[in-house]
Amino acid sequence: MHPKIFSDNAGLHAYAQDHGLDYVWEGTAAFERHERTLSRGDFQIVFVRTHKGSKKALLFSKAISKGRTGFWLQARHAARLRRIGKSPG
Repeated sequence: MHPKIFSDNAGLHAYAQDHGLDYVWEGTAAFERHERTLSRGDFQIVFVRTHKGSKKALLFSKAISKGRTGFWLQARHAARLRRIGKSPG
């Protein structure tokens, strides 16, 4: 289990690096996509104190991030091929 509150974004960043995790910030498309598509056991929402108040971040394994990056790159490539009229594959 990860800490629920981090004192600043540097603390979150250091924790994520030390534990092989990745994170996305609330208010970004990546946050919404990960929260919607990952199962509850694959991520944890934490709070980070910033100079503007408290903000949510979503922590998840870097292995998930690497797998998703490959998937999204393939999907983007297929969409690009469809736009120019070529068959993907």
